[in-house]
Amino acid sequence: MAQKVVEQYISELIESKSYMAAVTLLKHFSIRQFGKSFLLNMLQSKQFKAAEKWATFIGKPMLYVLVHEYIDRDMLKKAEKIMHQNNFVHDFLDIYRKYEESLLKELADKGCWEIAEARTNCNNHLLEHLVYLAMEAGCLEKVDELCDRYLLKVPEPSLRHVHRDELLGEDIICVDQVDSLPVATCHIEESKVIHSDREWKAYNVQRGKRHMVSIIPVASEEKKQKVTNRRPINYLKKWKA
Repeated sequence: MAQKVVEQYISELIESKSYMAAVTLLKHFSIRQFGKSFLLNMLQSKQFKAAEKWATFIGKPMLYVLVHEYIDRDMLKKAEKIMHQNNFVHDFLDIYRKYEESLLKELADKGCWEIAEARTNCNNHLLEHLVYLAMEAGCLEKVDELCDRYLLKVPEPSLRHVHRDELLGEDIICVDQVDSLPVATCHIEESKVIHSDREWKAYNVQRGKRHMVSIIPVASEEKKQKVTNRRPINYLKKWKA
């Protein structure tokens, strides 16, 4: 009789989405009648601590499900935490490496090369990835430094120069001189909606070297194509600071 009362109360907690309280009672009374759908409901409600507590209580199979769900949701940090706490790293080695690579990318973008190097813990795969990040950022001195220190082979550049004519089409206007600006301005002035962005090459925060050339993509819809063609008209404008 007492167990039925407890189970009824837990069901009410679940219906009201008070998952942490429900999980606490389920664990206290060793009730294991709920499965994967219960875990998914908690994740859907973003009650991650309750989900982790429940999965830990159920055991390894449910923890595996939780890790996969975190991966599918691109929540690598939470997945990495579960893997480390339960010694699952070797079972999800590719995902663990992806997480570590994302951390190295964040550090490299901030110019924190020494911290990123220490983060690799002398792992060859991560060191090679750090070298590629240094190449991508244009820090050739750092590339040579890492390759010399860890006896790594200097990688060949994988990118090729793309000629402007390969990118431009009939619906794209490139403005890199003052003379071609009025043509683009004419199209922009006739448009009701305009979207713009700005892109430039990453720079080393510590050294303070910013690239002085940026690209501003501007997109609009040409009036005469409004009914028959929904393709946006794109314009590229190169600015020198």
